[in-house]
Amino acid sequence: MYLLCSQVGAMRKHCNRLEKEMENRHTYVTSKDMVPPPGPEGGPRMEGYLFKRTSNAFKTWNRRWFSLQDNQLVYRKRTGQGRLSGRDNHSAGLPTRQDGQSQNRGEGNCEENVTVMEEDLRLCSVKPVVDGDRRFCFEVLSPAK
Repeated sequence: MYLLCSQVGAMRKHCNRLEKEMENRHTYVTSKDMVPPPGPEGGPRMEGYLFKRTSNAFKTWNRRWFSLQDNQLVYRKRTGQGRLSGRDNHSAGLPTRQDGQSQNRGEGNCEENVTVMEEDLRLCSVKPVVDGDRRFCFEVLSPAK
């Protein structure tokens, strides 16, 4: 019985020590929270992964890195070393058309293929889409398309 009591006491001490370590780790993580630096105009930079629906017959979903640049909605198919690290990993559906222009822009040492989805987002509106496949889907409606 004495052995059992000593083992329970040792486990209690170990549990308390682990609990304190977790509290310290939580305090450290919250104090070192990463906030992305503001964009070029002083506002927050908005970028992250979204799922984009293709416009072909299969209507498949592809994960793309989207960002807002100069009131344009752009995405990249492939990412490289030059992409900035402060990112939001929110996933949402984006059933829009693929007839955007393609242009090359370099960031750092890496050339990336950037496709412009919408030329001027200030002229667009957003409509929620109810889809059986995905949650949180929306469609960007452009007056030109």
